[in-house]
Amino acid sequence: MSIGDRIFWSMICFFVISLLWLKFVEPFVPLWGSLFVSGVVAVVIATHKLKKK
Repeated sequence: MSIGDRIFWSMICFFVISLLWLKFVEPFVPLWGSLFVSGVVAVVIATHKLKKK
């Protein structure tokens, strides 16, 4: 994946995690939690290296 793909997927994950958080988790944990989880996912996506065959 190129850096552009990694940025794109990080943004999509942020959007999806935020929507799911609002639907299911918001009554228990504030929206700041989704920002933290999305940040962790973005770091994992940005630093994950694919093995080439």
